[in-house]
Amino acid sequence: AMDMARFAAHYVHSHAPRIKDLHGPLGLRRVDSGEFLPNRNPLISSYPGCLGLKTGYISRSGYNIVLYAARNGRQVIAVILGIRADSAAAGREAQTLAGERLLDYGFFLLQQ
Repeated sequence: AMDMARFAAHYVHSHAPRIKDLHGPLGLRRVDSGEFLPNRNPLISSYPGCLGLKTGYISRSGYNIVLYAARNGRQVIAVILGIRADSAAAGREAQTLAGERLLDYGFFLLQQ
């Protein structure tokens, strides 16, 4: 999880001026063709300030999500690995709920 968080921080820092162009409700834009790959992260359109970054599933580790959100000059990166679920729909729902909760907690801590 720490490696993914470090990678996400490096990615965000390296692409900060373009991150809103690269990620969004349409998906990740391919540099070579300009077409969009579908975005499967519902938090980008439903969670205020969420700009990405990665959702996924690996049979050995379950559902995973790496999130980046920015609000009021504060930034949060959240990494959740190993979510187990009985179906793809349940896995995506669990990713979304866990991601919302962790981002909320991160922003709460930054307000203290």
